[in-house]
Amino acid sequence: MINVLALAIQRRLTASELYTLQIATHPLLTASPVAYPILMAAEDALAKFRT
Repeated sequence: MINVLALAIQRRLTASELYTLQIATHPLLTASPVAYPILMAAEDALAKFRT
């Protein structure tokens, strides 16, 4: 999870970019289980900005 957050900080990703970022694990290229809390946090932040 830290590597995804570090990438977001380094690239100065917005919540929208973080929400749509494709995060996968090797070798199966399936969604990483650590990505779900990050995606949920980004989705929550976007929902708060929309209201």
